Amino acid sequence: LEEASSVEDVALLGMVPLTGDAGDVGESLLIAAELMLRQINSESTLLPGFRIKILWEDTQCNPVRASTLFEMNMAGTYDFYDNAVSTLPDAVRPWLPDNISSMTPVGVFGPSCPEVAQNIVVLAHFYNLPVVSPSVSGLQFSNQDRFPHFFRTVASSVQARACLQFASSLGFHKAVPLLVESSDTAK
Repeated sequence: LEEASSVEDVALLGMVPLTGDAGDVGESLLIAAELMLRQINSESTLLPGFRIKILWEDTQCNPVRASTLFEMNMAGTYDFYDNAVSTLPDAVRPWLPDNISSMTPVGVFGPSCPEVAQNIVVLAHFYNLPVVSPSVSGLQFSNQDRFPHFFRTVASSVQARACLQFASSLGFHKAVPLLVESSDTAK
């Protein structure tokens, strides 16, 4: 008989605002990230032997709150599922993974607020954790000497302005973003 292959769960710490003024941004990021994880985790050849889960935290775009939650998660002294799930919007709850609070995060997804990113990127550096932000565009985060573990999926605000100025100089005054999938990756 063939042995069933075991899969090891790996946790990321998701630090986005889920309530407050920026809660709609965090909700969108949470749902998009969970959809992405479904795709990644369903493809057995992508990360063989591993399944990624995200332990979500509601930063409320508050740097002190975010820093405290980060430290509590790293120390294993905070259970989001016992303490915070009941305060989240109904739209978010179905997307939350099973309780993974006993896992130590190996990286950070988010933060989406620059004032939170400043603190979390510095704290994550002490733990040697990578931080990937889908929305922070501040130029200061481009300094790889200062933020060697920070990565983003959007252009810096300076790069975006340069692209706009270049397009404008060519006479373009409207833009439409496109998503192009190659036949190699489209399924």
